[in-house]
Amino acid sequence: MTAAAKPAAQMPPEAISTARTGSGCRASTRRTGDPSLPSTVASAARWEPIVARAPQLAATMRSYLEQMALSLRPASIEAIDLTLRGFATFVVEHDRRARRLRHVRREHIESYHRWLAEQPVGSGKTISRRTVGHRLSMLRVFFERIIEWGWDDSP
Repeated sequence: MTAAAKPAAQMPPEAISTARTGSGCRASTRRTGDPSLPSTVASAARWEPIVARAPQLAATMRSYLEQMALSLRPASIEAIDLTLRGFATFVVEHDRRARRLRHVRREHIESYHRWLAEQPVGSGKTISRRTVGHRLSMLRVFFERIIEWGWDDSP
């Protein structure tokens, strides 16, 4: 049985990232829930500054990432992770009282929107409107889902 034919849970971790289908295309590297596999969710080190200032907010966001990692590709998880970390960092730096997601209000998101649109990306340019819209869409879906799922820390 080739590496591409084995279920991901039976393959060694190093083979999962290099598995190819018979057509030469990359096989899905979705997380299977097997704790022995490398996590596609951000390392704890990238979340440390947020955890230190707002542990519940960080825990809720990281739980969401773990849940999404069960069904989304690693690149999607990385994009969501970048968005959530950016928003969390903004919130904890701009509002000392907002330490949980239930403390987040529309004003936080509107301020984040303005701040994000002004972020430089090099040579006097700012982040594109498309990128701003994409990140705000990911935030919207995040909030909609945790509210729908009835999570304790949801706004």
